[in-house]
Amino acid sequence: MVIAVDSARQQLNLSRSFNELLPWLLPYDERTILCKDRSLLAVFEYHPKDQDGVAPETINAQTAALERLLLALQRSDIYLWFTHTRRKDTPPATEDRAETPEHIAALYYENYNRRTHYQHRHYLSVLIRPQEGHGKFIETFRASFEEQRGVLGSLFATLKESLGFEAMHAGIWRHIKRQSAELESVMDTIESMASPLGRLDRLANRELVGFLNHLASPTQPVPTPTSIPRYTLMDSYLGLDTLTVGEQTLEFSDGMEQKQVAVLSIKNEPDAYPEETQPGVFDALHAVDGEWIFSMALRMTDAETARNFMSSFRTFYNNTRKGILAIASETLTEKESSAVNDVADVRAEQTTKAIKSFASGNAVAAYANITVLVYGDAEKPVQDQVKKVMQALTAKNFLPLRESLHALSAWAGTLPGQWALPVRWVFLTAGPIADMIPVHGIYAGHRQNAYLSEQLNRPVPALAVLETREKASFYFNFHVGDLGHTFIPGPSRSGKSSLVNFLITQWLRYPNARVFVFDKDYSNYITCILNGGAYIDYASDAGMALNPIQTLANDQDWRWFGQWAEQLLSSKNGQLSGEESQELSNAIERMKVIPEEFRHLGILGEHFTGPAAESLRNRLSVWIGNGLWAKYFSSRNDDLKFSRYTAIAMDEVLTFPVPARAFMSYIFHRIEQSLDGTPTFIYIEEAWFAFEDPIFSDRLKQWLKRLAKKNVHVVMATQSAFDSENSSAFSALIDNVPTLIFLPHERATAYTEFYRTNFQLDPYQVEQLQELTPKQDYYLVQKGTPKILQSRFDSHTLAYLRSDAAAREIFTRMQKSGHPNWRDEYVHEAQRLA
Repeated sequence: MVIAVDSARQQLNLSRSFNELLPWLLPYDERTILCKDRSLLAVFEYHPKDQDGVAPETINAQTAALERLLLALQRSDIYLWFTHTRRKDTPPATEDRAETPEHIAALYYENYNRRTHYQHRHYLSVLIRPQEGHGKFIETFRASFEEQRGVLGSLFATLKESLGFEAMHAGIWRHIKRQSAELESVMDTIESMASPLGRLDRLANRELVGFLNHLASPTQPVPTPTSIPRYTLMDSYLGLDTLTVGEQTLEFSDGMEQKQVAVLSIKNEPDAYPEETQPGVFDALHAVDGEWIFSMALRMTDAETARNFMSSFRTFYNNTRKGILAIASETLTEKESSAVNDVADVRAEQTTKAIKSFASGNAVAAYANITVLVYGDAEKPVQDQVKKVMQALTAKNFLPLRESLHALSAWAGTLPGQWALPVRWVFLTAGPIADMIPVHGIYAGHRQNAYLSEQLNRPVPALAVLETREKASFYFNFHVGDLGHTFIPGPSRSGKSSLVNFLITQWLRYPNARVFVFDKDYSNYITCILNGGAYIDYASDAGMALNPIQTLANDQDWRWFGQWAEQLLSSKNGQLSGEESQELSNAIERMKVIPEEFRHLGILGEHFTGPAAESLRNRLSVWIGNGLWAKYFSSRNDDLKFSRYTAIAMDEVLTFPVPARAFMSYIFHRIEQSLDGTPTFIYIEEAWFAFEDPIFSDRLKQWLKRLAKKNVHVVMATQSAFDSENSSAFSALIDNVPTLIFLPHERATAYTEFYRTNFQLDPYQVEQLQELTPKQDYYLVQKGTPKILQSRFDSHTLAYLRSDAAAREIFTRMQKSGHPNWRDEYVHEAQRLA
């Protein structure tokens, strides 16, 4: 419920110095600020859950939890400030160099930086006011402190003067320590009940001072840790900007940057608020392409005060239910008039219900001051931003007011601790308050890859910066903790290839980083060649000669070959018998003495000499000579060579599951042989065959565990999974895959059970997949946190990432042209494609 409060605040004298606006005196301890009115202030930075993928019923439960938190803070000496800052993010800096990955990054971020992106932060500031008035406390303290007596000495002198020598020690403990203990108790209560706010970080020392300085210095884009020099008071040190009060704006300048700030308030009258509010009612501000700060200050009340306040308004509404003429008519006719003021009648009923709820002890109310600071600069003029913010607020049935006369006092009221200057306070009950508290978190990823930074002993930046629907920057990394394995399910033509190809190119920007791609449908062909990679196509005229025996160098390699050969021979006539397994083992031992250049699969059969020799030769026959699968591994030489970026076309291999299993096993073995701790990215374009094959699925599970320890992450994609009746293989692998990227799927709800069983998505999240825009939106889930990401590639960048048939036709034609600059010619022509 909303009830207006008549302003009785003294008007601010604009001739006062800027430091008089700041309520802070000095740090009382490392986590607490002593304010000028002897209040104590503490601050949490809180990190609410991202709302992408959160069902409405969950949001309603969070709001109910917020109401319970407010109920626990139902004391008249508590003041709260909920502050949500949205400021410009620092644009990613790149240098366009000759290397193709750097050139692609420069193109991408040039386009990215054409749009403004923002970072969001949330703070809860808690103030405990002293029970007694401050009297001459500030004047006495300031004089003593400036004599360099220090904090305790100044408090000693102040209390001595105000309380008398005999009461000095009692005054120190009674007025300061008790108040500090009360504040800590309140902070503990908030920490124990603040699950809707997410993780809480108590600000301390330089971070605490830096946050307050950030609010007092609008030209600062982000809080910067700040130290207060000894014997310096906060109100004279903080606030780095000069302030000019304009007719409708406050103009701040630090000598280099300028910020214009328009101050919007919600009128302190009931009609300025919607009849009913919904959780996250101020989330509409996220759609505004501009900088702003949302501030909601709350003067908490106890139950008796709230009940008395509501009773007075019930009397008022009852008295105004009928006008003078209606009352006169009732007097003359002795009949009740039907001419009733419907609004007053409804308000009277609402206040009656509220009074009953206060009587039960389960309701809460507070005086609220709601302010939106709209920032403008040369790039985004403040007038344009004000218009957009006003439209966003009125769309939610608020009546915002652009402050002019009270602009400075309203701005000052957004500074935690400054409760005396704001002139617009409105009486709100718990429901609307909880709906207005900013708890829409925005998962922004991590600016550094913490795992790789630790492994390589140097800072490793995020792989790429992507966009979000809230216009916030998202710093993408595959890794969650020490695992970077990723799975990408979704239908074809949804934007998978362009995104993955982009991430591959960005991975190559890391020093010495390597890439292996198991490609399908030539999705990675153009990107691989343009980035100097080696593309191996089994179906091409050149083919690929493989001889797994020739590359065996040590006992570990021979053990691998024994397992691989048993798998190979089991493809015909089922698993090997014990006798066959022993004969195979003996033959392998005899093979070890053969010089490397003479070792090949065909000669293996010559070393079967025991009783099982004939059956083993029969099994081997399909893999050598004119056998069905002889083309794969019977070569006398092994031409498999890896470059820094190697892609292998799997189209023909995947047509036949039997050789595909052996092929993948061999390639993975060779990759493992080459690993030296260098960050490595392995991408499997169509991984469904690996999940469907029980043998390979088990081996893949072991590989995921083993490869992670060698700075390798495996990214697997599939579109075939949705056509399979058996998806049980996912359950054995999903625990080792912390990052999921879901593609838009227009028929997602038809696969609700598939998404629920394999990926723990709820029906609401599946519905979101159906609403995403193909080739733009991606549904990321990391650590159970969903986030809708966006990638926007301009035509120039996209030319390096394309995989469609039209682009491949241009690429092949240019490649065969013989022109020295054929790559540039391809990029130029490919930009014309739709």
